[in-house]
Amino acid sequence: MSTASETIPLPVLPDGIPGELKDRDRWCTWRLENDGEDKPPYNPFTGGHASSTTPDTLGTFQEVFGEYTLTGNWGGLGNAFSGDDSYFGIDLDHCRDPESGEILPWTPEQRAKGGWPEDFPDPTEIIAACATFTEVSQSGTG
Repeated sequence: MSTASETIPLPVLPDGIPGELKDRDRWCTWRLENDGEDKPPYNPFTGGHASSTTPDTLGTFQEVFGEYTLTGNWGGLGNAFSGDDSYFGIDLDHCRDPESGEILPWTPEQRAKGGWPEDFPDPTEIIAACATFTEVSQSGTG
């Protein structure tokens, strides 16, 4: 397994982010921690942690992206969701071949670990049903 110092985060590609998401004032930064296992949200202006329930720890896309590109201190950007939000996120781990980009079906081991029945949708079905913006995780496998 790689460590945070060995892991190079994927670059933020702002042209690939829908304008509807960019228009939200709910952006933060993150950096890899705990040997690359965690990506906690940060307020790039204070260096403190950001929170979806504390709006003053978040900023506009332009502000946060500007700080991300200016300082080089952050691994990437995040958009924070809240309980009263009309947006939500789904995290599908270990379902993408990092070499080919192909979305893979769940293995029997993943289904067992998740406690999912045989008819639980595979990642391709979940992505298609959501018909939404989708991004690749930093591991390249989610």
